[in-house]
Amino acid sequence: MSIKSFEIPQADNLKDVIGTLSAVNSGATSYQEIAESIGKVERQGRYYRLAAQLLGFIKPSGTNNSEVTELGLKYINANSGLKKDILLNSVLNTPIIQTLIPYFESHPLGVTRAQVIKFIESVSEITGDSMIPRRISTIISWLKYLDVVLEEGLSYKLNVGNIKFPSLNFNNVSEPIVPSGGKLKEYIVVAERTERAKEMIVTMRDQVSMERANKIHTRLVNRASEKIRNVGSIPRMNSIIDLATKFQNQSFIFEIKSLTTQNERSQIRKGLSQLYEYQYLQNLSGSNLVLIIERQLSDKTKWMEDYLQLDRNILLIWDGDNKFYADDQIKEKVPFLF
Repeated sequence: MSIKSFEIPQADNLKDVIGTLSAVNSGATSYQEIAESIGKVERQGRYYRLAAQLLGFIKPSGTNNSEVTELGLKYINANSGLKKDILLNSVLNTPIIQTLIPYFESHPLGVTRAQVIKFIESVSEITGDSMIPRRISTIISWLKYLDVVLEEGLSYKLNVGNIKFPSLNFNNVSEPIVPSGGKLKEYIVVAERTERAKEMIVTMRDQVSMERANKIHTRLVNRASEKIRNVGSIPRMNSIIDLATKFQNQSFIFEIKSLTTQNERSQIRKGLSQLYEYQYLQNLSGSNLVLIIERQLSDKTKWMEDYLQLDRNILLIWDGDNKFYADDQIKEKVPFLF
């Protein structure tokens, strides 16, 4: 895993990044016109244009022209509350912020600016003594503006008590989704394992994409995500993992399955194998593996409840009447879903 230089913005003022979107929408399409519109020098016009591109609000159109994207138009036409949600979601789903949020999460007491710089140096391709500190200023400025991090003395920490995080959709399947300590070694191990399994991951990604087209699957993922947010934790996913989070310093990986009377056993077996594969690929041997199904198993396959829970250590949860159900022992291990 290596963050590219262009993926780390250097545009400190997030309001002016939004101003860049407004400028392009009003016809200021070159970086020189953008700079003039937002009151910056030409060099900064490039930086702010790239920042707006990283957020998905504008895109290149020709050599030195930009145009507003569909997401950018959605932001422009949204009310103030929705604007805030769109901006928060766009910032949190940029590659560098996706990498930093788990790092902050693994240090609940806070990290210093120097620690953040050292971490970014270890996971990015940026060279130059002054480059990373300047870009860290941008990142911290954005996160403080959105109340994602709090500044306490010389430290920064996630504002998990006062903000509901949207689901983080990790673009890079080779990146740890819930790293335990933010150590570089974790990133290396996950990258190596996913590289060796890359052909299988292509197949898994296609299978998961089909499953996610199912409305029941989407409903269950959304409900579990909302319950995770309600306890101040962060729901996250990637192209193969339906859902994952960290709660009270424990990692959880979720697999969601819809069922028919004909496919109960095959769906359970798929979910079981997927959870173990994800656990290995993510190097999370001590994580909690949770299988959520759309209803309780029928009599003919009910024996699998004991098999999963007692023999395989899988936390089985089912849906019913728009509520999650499970055995009492399972509820104690995943209290935030109930």
